[in-house]
Amino acid sequence: MVDTRPGWLTPTSAVALLECQARAPTWGPPSLPPASMSADSGSIAHAALKLWIESGEWRNDVSGDGLVDRFLVNVAQAGADVARLRAGRLTQMRLQRRARGLATLFASASGTAIFRCESILQDSKLFVWGRPDVVVIDRHRTQLVDLKTGEHVRNDLQADLGIRFRMLLYAHLVRITYGVLPAVADVFSLKDGLSTFRVDSNEVDEAVQRVVRVRSAWMAGARPATPSPRTCSGCRIRPICDPSWQALRLWKRRDAVEGTVERMVKAENESSAVLLNTWEGTSWVTRLPPHVQSEVGDYVRVVGLRPVETRQSEARTPTNYIATDYAVVHSVGRFDHF
Repeated sequence: MVDTRPGWLTPTSAVALLECQARAPTWGPPSLPPASMSADSGSIAHAALKLWIESGEWRNDVSGDGLVDRFLVNVAQAGADVARLRAGRLTQMRLQRRARGLATLFASASGTAIFRCESILQDSKLFVWGRPDVVVIDRHRTQLVDLKTGEHVRNDLQADLGIRFRMLLYAHLVRITYGVLPAVADVFSLKDGLSTFRVDSNEVDEAVQRVVRVRSAWMAGARPATPSPRTCSGCRIRPICDPSWQALRLWKRRDAVEGTVERMVKAENESSAVLLNTWEGTSWVTRLPPHVQSEVGDYVRVVGLRPVETRQSEARTPTNYIATDYAVVHSVGRFDHF
């Protein structure tokens, strides 16, 4: 049955839909971010940056000491230890090192400029909404900044056109809300520093029209799958998307495997492992939680895996895998999340 609902998209879910129409887009209406903070270094750093920017501390904290203090306070509030937090010390170091560059980015703002972090902006006619990281409203200009705080996140606008498209949609929302299109869009990464591109009104308009066209086609039932390692990663329908599994066999680095369960083993550390008979032979999937509801003889698809690295001299086919925290096991007619 074709879904004909008029639904809301965010810039992120719009990019996902453009990349692969087989995906189920996010239909959620505008909403505030969750009150609780994720206990990972990137999310904690993001929260620290938000407070540092909105409070105006950036004006007098070129050394980054105040920003680091906020980060450490947030780490403690999250019940974590920065020394044990994954990439905790690395993120702390990057915050200290990047504070001056971020302060320089905002240096042109006047004393009356208003800084909005993660405020909801929406286009009720287009049914697109978002919470841009930073919008600076200053006299007759606006400034749009995207903050990237994750350990492995890059801001390469040439390699990742999805970032650029997402920023164009955010620029559209800024224009709708404040009446002024940002002249440039800035992507500031703790890892890579600043990347900037000029915002052209025609390019923004084309981005908006592209969303309209693709979403209209999706609602009319045109939903072709365009699988790739990028588009399939994290996709909710991936376990039941046959084109994705057909394409997987050609990928150099696979993050999923399918096959018949030949053996199940419970480890002493309360994890489990399964031996699968796959299209290329037998593969072990280890570090699965003990409550996976699969049985010998089941045909399963497992996503969210990391291939076991081997030396060139020990290279083997098939590959063995280790489950990540985001792994999902799918059996016939059943999802088992863990």
